[in-house]
Amino acid sequence: MTILADAVILLPGNPLNVTLDLFTIIERLGNPNGKTFAFVGDLKNGRTVHSLLKLLWNYRLEVLILSCLF
Repeated sequence: MTILADAVILLPGNPLNVTLDLFTIIERLGNPNGKTFAFVGDLKNGRTVHSLLKLLWNYRLEVLILSCLF
């Protein structure tokens, strides 16, 4: 089991909030490079997740994706 020392939980509402989400990540955790991000939930239909992933593509980080099959 891994214990997270620092974590930011985002509950985005729409794709336009992605910039604010990235600002929150940088403000709380510092530079996203070298960090691991986990996306959990309905990722197939989640527009916000797709937008945030496109924005995070500019950084060197690890992404974990956990979604259900419906």
